[in-house]
Amino acid sequence: MNLIYEEKSSSEVLADPVLLEELVQLLTKSWNDPRTLLTKDLAQVERVLLAKDTDGRILGFVTWILHKLEPPYLEAAYFGLGSVLNEFQRRGIGTILTFHGFRRAQIELTEKYGDRPDSFFLWSTTISPLSHFGLYSYLSSHFVPGPDGAYNKKWERVLPQLKAFLNVKKDHEDRQHPFVLRSHAHARFLEDQWPSLNRARELGKLPMYDEMNLIHEKGDLIIIAFEPTLAEIDQVLSKFSEQAN
Repeated sequence: MNLIYEEKSSSEVLADPVLLEELVQLLTKSWNDPRTLLTKDLAQVERVLLAKDTDGRILGFVTWILHKLEPPYLEAAYFGLGSVLNEFQRRGIGTILTFHGFRRAQIELTEKYGDRPDSFFLWSTTISPLSHFGLYSYLSSHFVPGPDGAYNKKWERVLPQLKAFLNVKKDHEDRQHPFVLRSHAHARFLEDQWPSLNRARELGKLPMYDEMNLIHEKGDLIIIAFEPTLAEIDQVLSKFSEQAN
């Protein structure tokens, strides 16, 4: 399938009631309060990347923003909400769209900082074992935390800044694992989404979910961060392009 990508600012989306409603509808099949979820997300991010078919129909979107950090890192790209039209899910469109967003962020950050190590990274949060393992399977060598919860100690200096960006309350921080947030998610996946979300967990792909007793129904979240190269991002996109052909 040929996808056309278009980027808009979050303010453009909020000012366009027709477009806003289209994006709300993309979330309706998965989330219990899609309008509030989207409005809160758009207030935090700056950009919305749309994927359209050749007729102009929106098939999916992902939101993101660049934000400054204090050392050791200098800047990061946060990826917020994303969704794909229900009948086009499980076809790789969400992954392709997300990695196109990663590519745009990586290019901008590389233009600013070059290939200097520890200058920038990409990050997000997830309550979905399926999404967590999917991203890890593509970016495993540059991804934290790992399936067992492992991470480099340098992240302990970075995480307070990410939690401040997310406005995490002190009582939502987990005492055992710094990447885990308890009951922080404002919205919940609908119950019929739970079996697919838990598939990776049930296959034993993410032992930290059981070890930490993570419960997405209660709004538990995991911060995930990754430092891919542009070549690695392009490799994933090339793989999906070959599959489509």
